[in-house]
Amino acid sequence: EVETYLASVLWMKDHKTAPYHQLLVVKFGEVAYLVEPGFGAPGPIEPLRLSMHARLYSDEQAFEEHDTKRFRVVMDAEGEYQLESVVKADWHPQSEFKPLYSFNIKQPATSEQIAASNYMVSVSDGSPFLARLFVTQPFLINGQQTGRKTLTDKFFKSSTPDKVTIINIESQQHFLQLLESEF
Repeated sequence: EVETYLASVLWMKDHKTAPYHQLLVVKFGEVAYLVEPGFGAPGPIEPLRLSMHARLYSDEQAFEEHDTKRFRVVMDAEGEYQLESVVKADWHPQSEFKPLYSFNIKQPATSEQIAASNYMVSVSDGSPFLARLFVTQPFLINGQQTGRKTLTDKFFKSSTPDKVTIINIESQQHFLQLLESEF
């Protein structure tokens, strides 16, 4: 059983945003999983256990394949589920759990809400995704730990648990070369 939900982004913000981020909840019997690989660097790239026996599963979760991140789901002050993350990386603001987003699991998103969300992130002048060109992709290192590559119109960054490499983009041709070779 699969349901789509909208979430309010909290990552590196001082307030909840409008609920434009989309995620899936996949249920196998009484166990539900949060499936959401599209949040970017601090987000999960594997399913996270959300509930067990119809109760919120809030224990810390980490994965052998990408042990540079830890996650938990908690209930926030407004009664919404909140996904929190710790990322062991130089660029992370602190090494404690930080909220990524919150969502209300009582009400799946309607097709109208999904259309409005898609409009906001892909067409609206308020979309952060239209402010710059970028591509990002997680990757495995030796089949065990996760890294992430990010390419923008300004830089290429490759992050692993041990090293961050940043290359400034010199031209449109340089951007296209990196896009082809890295992605």
